[in-house]
Amino acid sequence: MLTLSLPNYHLPRDLIPPRTFSNFTRYDMSLLSHFGAWALDPDTHVPSSFLPNVLPPSAPRTLHRDWPLFLTWFHALPLLLLLLARSDPLLLTSRPQRQSLAENVIHTLFRLQSPSPNTVPPSSPSLASDASLVPCSPSLQPSVIFAVTLGGRTLTATLANFRSSASILRGEAYGIAAALVLSMADIQCPQTLYSDHLTSVNLINSSTHPPVCSPAQSIYRRIRDLLSRRPPTAALSLQHVRAHTSSTSPAALLNRVADHAASSSQRLLQPPPPAPIPTFFMDDYMPFSSADGWVEANLTDYVQSKVFSLRSRRLPSTSLFSLVPYDYRPPPDYPYLQAPSFFSAVVQLYLRANQLDTAARLSSRLHVGEQPYCRFGCLTYEDARHIFVHCPRFDALRREMDETTAQATVTFLDVFRVPPHFQGHIIQHAQHLSHDSASWPFGHTMYFYGVFLPLDDITRSLTNTSFPNRQLNTLRLRISATWHTACIRLAGRIWGIAKCSHRESTLPAVPTTHRSVATLPSHLSSSIVLSKQNKLSLRFT
Repeated sequence: MLTLSLPNYHLPRDLIPPRTFSNFTRYDMSLLSHFGAWALDPDTHVPSSFLPNVLPPSAPRTLHRDWPLFLTWFHALPLLLLLLARSDPLLLTSRPQRQSLAENVIHTLFRLQSPSPNTVPPSSPSLASDASLVPCSPSLQPSVIFAVTLGGRTLTATLANFRSSASILRGEAYGIAAALVLSMADIQCPQTLYSDHLTSVNLINSSTHPPVCSPAQSIYRRIRDLLSRRPPTAALSLQHVRAHTSSTSPAALLNRVADHAASSSQRLLQPPPPAPIPTFFMDDYMPFSSADGWVEANLTDYVQSKVFSLRSRRLPSTSLFSLVPYDYRPPPDYPYLQAPSFFSAVVQLYLRANQLDTAARLSSRLHVGEQPYCRFGCLTYEDARHIFVHCPRFDALRREMDETTAQATVTFLDVFRVPPHFQGHIIQHAQHLSHDSASWPFGHTMYFYGVFLPLDDITRSLTNTSFPNRQLNTLRLRISATWHTACIRLAGRIWGIAKCSHRESTLPAVPTTHRSVATLPSHLSSSIVLSKQNKLSLRFT
């Protein structure tokens, strides 16, 4: 099992047979401490090497015979442990040791910082924290830096150890936790901590625990632990302060200093040192990814997002959509400037801005309460390509558009008297506008963007005929306008149906009206008379 999980690590060739363990157990040598002791790193207390004991001369001959076999494994033991704990070597220590070490790191980084601008008196019993996020490209990690100002000095640190899972939420929460750690050095009097992150302030001040599977769950647990360790006579008040104001109040000045320290550190050639990960407040079992670090969010949502991102890499990028491989002619004016309904144009706007609210996009943004699967029951993610190209719900509409476009193209070719043997290639393209085929760049149709192959390439064979250039350009312009209008109208129809079906599924069901039925005693039932006009009358005798 070890060789499968650690392919780059070579275990000793000679395995220790079970009978050898039995021999040593017979002489009260069953624990690792009976064979030697660990040498710990003086700073981190992480096991660095194993120091085996010296087998006494009076030990039985069988133990002396097998002792070199154990020594081989003892020498390989430190590297094996480090590889098993390669996500964080500090996992080899206890939770209290990791917590104490993390707090010492925060205090050390704070002492090494230079004094901040004297906008607030150093003796002020107030603190402030803030965070800054610079999103990067998908191939890089986001840059998150938090800052804490206290007593005329400012601490800055990054969340580089969090890898791709670093976020502004974690940065703001970690800033509050670091401020609490620094405030523990002087708890003689009550203190006030200001933060402009309203979500964290409300969550910490409320009596509820952090939500399960929160991305910053371990940090919030650490904050609650730090608050519980303060004596009642030196309580800390966490207050919200509005950011980016012109106020001259002490709270606004402190927030301005912390905000400037965090944002200006993003421009440094040498970024601030990384802050330690609070693994000491994580669950006993926590998934780990080499790219994203520790996964504290909902595991189902995380797996779905990863599968979706892997699938998206195999498709042409929509956020970097380029018109270079497609026809260069401008679209017709009518659908965008003169049509009584602009829904197709609006769909084009959201598509080209990569903002169409498909289920997959809503799920990736909201993370909670939205499933990325097709709303029509397909067992796949509902992105724009699936809805407009692959969803069987709209197969009939796509076939209808291809047939109509092909017929209109044939009409144009006949009107311009194009010989039949030149029409086949052009009509073939018109019949596959809404389907993936080799005629499209990269093999993927992009009709829902209102684009198609360059008509100069499709109609290149006509340049060798007696067609005048002006007449040929007019034909190409007519075909371009017809194809573009048909494509965007189909996209508008499909998305309109999708939105209507989604609205019907989310609206509450209209309660059906039931007629009230009155049940009368048996001795009164004979007194009811129903006329032919369905009028009810009572008869008394």
